[in-house]
Amino acid sequence: MGARLLRISILQPLKGKLVSIINLRRYEAEFQGDLSTIETRLDAVEALSSFKDLDKVISMTNCERTWLAKICAAYGNQRDVFEQYIKTSMEEDAGYQKSALAMRNQRCYAIKSGICGMLDVARQTYKEAVNDIYELAAAYCEETSMGMKVRFSENGGIFLCLPSDTLKRLSLPSQFINIVERKKQIHFTTIELLQLNYRVSESLSEIYRHSDRHMALMSIKEIYYLFINDTSFSYIQSLLNDIRKSIHILYNISEAVAFLNMCMAFAHMCTIADYVRPDFSDTMALKSARHPIRERLSSNQFIANDIYASESTSFQIVTGPNMSGKSTYLRTVALLYVMAQIGSFVPAEYACFRLTDNLFTRLPVDDSADTGLSSFMVEMTEISYLLQNVTSNILVIMDELRRATSTSEALAIATAVCEELIGTKAFVYFATHLHELVYTLDAHINVVKLQLLVKMGTLDRQSDIQFLYKVHDGSTNEMFYGLKAAQMVGLPEQIIDRAYNISKTLHDQILQRKNSSELGRISEYYKLLTLTVERLRLLKPATAGDMDLSNNLKSVKDDYQRLLSQLSDVRYEV
Repeated sequence: MGARLLRISILQPLKGKLVSIINLRRYEAEFQGDLSTIETRLDAVEALSSFKDLDKVISMTNCERTWLAKICAAYGNQRDVFEQYIKTSMEEDAGYQKSALAMRNQRCYAIKSGICGMLDVARQTYKEAVNDIYELAAAYCEETSMGMKVRFSENGGIFLCLPSDTLKRLSLPSQFINIVERKKQIHFTTIELLQLNYRVSESLSEIYRHSDRHMALMSIKEIYYLFINDTSFSYIQSLLNDIRKSIHILYNISEAVAFLNMCMAFAHMCTIADYVRPDFSDTMALKSARHPIRERLSSNQFIANDIYASESTSFQIVTGPNMSGKSTYLRTVALLYVMAQIGSFVPAEYACFRLTDNLFTRLPVDDSADTGLSSFMVEMTEISYLLQNVTSNILVIMDELRRATSTSEALAIATAVCEELIGTKAFVYFATHLHELVYTLDAHINVVKLQLLVKMGTLDRQSDIQFLYKVHDGSTNEMFYGLKAAQMVGLPEQIIDRAYNISKTLHDQILQRKNSSELGRISEYYKLLTLTVERLRLLKPATAGDMDLSNNLKSVKDDYQRLLSQLSDVRYEV
């Protein structure tokens, strides 16, 4: 039940209910403190594991099988009657068997002999056909001097088999057909064996038909006897109606146990992993955030990253080479947001979130064969839904946009969509390889550029790419990483050289246009001012000491002067 509640919570996290989330985390902290000893924890886990799934029990109250309900209600004191019918008709050793052949024999001989004459005749025919098969197999063994064995499968019936080693030394006569090798055995049959198998199947059909008919007649007699002779049915029905009036108690117990189970799981994760309790404000700030699933599955130490977003840094463009970790970084943001809003602690050293109403994701997908839509139309449909429902209080995760059309149209559509999202002040994380898009959107004051760091060698066959998986400010400066990836998989050298020359020419043209743009340099300066003001606003002199406050102010000043010196020598007047 706890797993079901957790799944529902993940699909529908709490939104706009900060008090509910705080209370849930408080309960979780209390459980973590109360279950500090291993013995107490094991007792609680054992108690929950033995608890019945009340949701399934309650669902049976609305059973539509009225005859089944009446039979159960009328059962009353007639247990002896049922047992007598069973003892007079069924063999005492009839029961479930694991193997298919044993189960078939159980069904054949479950009803006692002498009750149905036609059933006894069908059994005798079945027994004779099976004996003929074993006699035929013995004759084959004597004729070929091979140790053949008789085997049975539910689909293939009875067949013969030999070890594979035996067949390597000896060859099968031509009368053996349908030869199939299965692991270390060879399966085969003959025309005579197939005919006997058909006789066995016919006999089984007769046995099953007569057995089912006898059981049906016996059931009718039982039901007739119960409803004619038992007068307690109306009383039991009235009792069930009274019980249904209090069925809500079971629902309350089910919800309480599911909630306890989910909180136990949250508390357990806090003890085995380095998770922290998240705070909530109007900004998002995560220190050393980690992907909750990747860090559990990876054998190496997961590389943590800092994450920050506010109203003045609401749109963040993430760039980097292929396989550098962009998708993992975006998914980390989304997963930690969901964990925080279902009341869970999160994998980080510090975590603060802004409550969000919705989480929209746009991840790379293929076309949809079910609806007849291409990948372009699937993507446009999702983007259209996003733009119709976007507000300032949502989180948007977009991993690439418009890769299934021409380059110019891809850039145009991506730019238009991003500019629309930038104006909403929603928190947006957008990963892209379109460097022209980064340059175009850089003029907006609330756009932040992020990159996944890598170390690349020169463009030769001996060089290598070292992925650092670390997020850093700015767009990626690495060039030709796509060509490097193509080179690593063995693309012809002449193709790589030609692509390198074309890419370098296009890159130089873009760089020349960027350096000659007065508007771009002014935009960079005003963004630097906004970032500095934001850092000053976050300083808390009331809680920090004089020395700490002085050091923080000096750090802000040094960063401002360093970034200002990196700008072009343009005279700005403010």
